[in-house]
Amino acid sequence: MIRVLVVEDEPIAARAHKAYVERVAGFTVVAVANSRIEAERALSKGGIDLVMLDLHLPDIKGIDVLKALRGDPRTSGIPVAVLSADATRAQVGRLLDAGAQRYFTKPIDVTEVYAFLDSHAR
Repeated sequence: MIRVLVVEDEPIAARAHKAYVERVAGFTVVAVANSRIEAERALSKGGIDLVMLDLHLPDIKGIDVLKALRGDPRTSGIPVAVLSADATRAQVGRLLDAGAQRYFTKPIDVTEVYAFLDSHAR
């Protein structure tokens, strides 16, 4: 079973991400809205194989979450996909340079996400 941590503060978007990720056989979702507390708690328990990270969160910037993940030896190898409506070339480049594997622009193209998930299922 591949466990995906979805960090998304918007409830409707979180439910949508959970629904399409769990349609992929062998994937399960841990969804959290509070990036600083709940995400840290979920990650500290271990067993997270992939993170889908909203960029604009109420309590912390998504890039700061990404940098924290990359700076911690326990989470540095977990693939991270950023989800955001902010799709300027500079913003995408900044997040990819900071260690994100993919940058998905909202509204999400689910077929692109399925290809990303499939590439990590192997």
